[in-house]
Amino acid sequence: SLYKQKSLEGARDIEGGENIPFVVTWNVSILPADITRCRMQFDGNQELSYDTTMATYEFVDSLIDVLLIYHRTHNVDFSKNFYGKLLRYE
Repeated sequence: SLYKQKSLEGARDIEGGENIPFVVTWNVSILPADITRCRMQFDGNQELSYDTTMATYEFVDSLIDVLLIYHRTHNVDFSKNFYGKLLRYE
């Protein structure tokens, strides 16, 4: 499954601009209520790295959103909700 791969490469869709490539990595937890720590690095730049933690079931929901976005746009990207958590806008 995608979750067990522990990493994913994609590109953040920028409206009116070029997409920004990213790599996201995470730890795999057994229980849905366990905490998953994930790190996203943009454009191969260590200074553009962001970390967040969330319950595993929330992170799996975010990965499901990635699949839905891919089927719609053919671009591997996360939802605005995920970026809100990652950048602490929520």
